[in-house]
Amino acid sequence: MTEGSGGDSAIASIKTHVSKYVRASNSEVQEISVVTFKRPAKIRFDIFDNNNVLLFTIATNGGEGWVYLPNKGVFPAHQKKTNEMISWAEHWIDEWRKYKDIDLRIEYQGDVHIETRPCHKFKVIDRFGIESFWYVDKDTYLMARLDYPNIDEFTGESQGRIVNDLIGFSNIGIIFPTKEVSSDGTNNNMINWTNNVSLNDSIFELPSINVSSTGEYLHRIAKAGMTVD
Repeated sequence: MTEGSGGDSAIASIKTHVSKYVRASNSEVQEISVVTFKRPAKIRFDIFDNNNVLLFTIATNGGEGWVYLPNKGVFPAHQKKTNEMISWAEHWIDEWRKYKDIDLRIEYQGDVHIETRPCHKFKVIDRFGIESFWYVDKDTYLMARLDYPNIDEFTGESQGRIVNDLIGFSNIGIIFPTKEVSSDGTNNNMINWTNNVSLNDSIFELPSINVSSTGEYLHRIAKAGMTVD
């Protein structure tokens, strides 16, 4: 999987990443999300409506997690949601390359088909006990589908699983899925991305800065990046 995803050195060379996704159903844009990552365990999601108005932000600095709602301010995220975000950040593009170092337990569960693609299925449990499932294309060794839990940011309650089929890499030479097809029929399409831009650690901290302005700044970084074919 590491070799199929660009190789160890190429993956390790990515220190920061900012990407922009459009979520749509029936060809109508519903949400725009900007995902910001910084090694080793910082991640942030800024969600906008189709008029580019910030709806909310959720992030972790690798220890604390927080949520920002424009009309209500900043709140600590529930510990279970914080753990989930830390897990995302620790594993982001490194899960198969460093699975031993980050204490992933991986159980092979046989071969299945995702639509027409023959895949290996794995159950994966992280250091927090969070369980997800990988479906790996038997021909390319790229992730074909990922099932992971959806945890409420305020209550910590499970809201079921998010099921994503991962399709295509286009002009991106390394591992990023460009399209996620969710079980509810919505498509989450990557449209812009950029790597190794300078990101201040403060954008992942429980904020005392203007969250909306920072979200717009990250939005512009993503927009100025490479375009996905």
